[in-house]
Amino acid sequence: MGIKTPFIILYLYIWLVNVGPPFFFGMFYILYYSDAMGDTSDFHCVVDISSATKMEKAIPLDYKAAGVSTTGLAAFIEKNPAKYEDVTEKYRGMMLFGMIVQILLFVLSLYQTIRFSPNPEITKDATANALQCVVLVANLTQIIMTLVARCSYAGKICGGDFLPDPPTKEYTKLLPYYEVDDGKFLFATPIVMLVMGPILCCLTMIALPMIILWAIASGL
Repeated sequence: MGIKTPFIILYLYIWLVNVGPPFFFGMFYILYYSDAMGDTSDFHCVVDISSATKMEKAIPLDYKAAGVSTTGLAAFIEKNPAKYEDVTEKYRGMMLFGMIVQILLFVLSLYQTIRFSPNPEITKDATANALQCVVLVANLTQIIMTLVARCSYAGKICGGDFLPDPPTKEYTKLLPYYEVDDGKFLFATPIVMLVMGPILCCLTMIALPMIILWAIASGL
């Protein structure tokens, strides 16, 4: 191996750890949010949250059967804000929040990594470091908010947690209202983010010093 190999591995590792996670998570959020906003099914998952203690009614509200259109759904919910919750809109809000946070985190990580490559003095860039800390706090906030929304009573219903497999006749007519795919995404992604953080930290504590020592030894 050439003398430059350890340095190449070092910079590749820095790029992978710093830029990789927000890039991939950002792409997933963009794809799911775009798919959600491009949904033409004209169905929203609305839950009667006043029945939260009555698990036998853990099904979406069939508002179309009551003569309410999707376009008039917002006005319908505004009349009963304490009773009904539009989980579809909440899911989309969480996706938008996550997408914005990941894009910001990606841009800042990219900036930090590009500047670090020729100049390790990047640690003295107080403004960039402060912005990245703010975005990281926003990322943690987004993860918590997403899990709270997804694991709420209404979130579980629309995510299909109470949906029988296979669906019975009662549930079959309500299938268009469910947000099963989005529910799986909003449940799995925050958990992967939480697990990935400690794994990357442990990996960095073990691998990075070895790579740096290898690079220093090769440069001598």
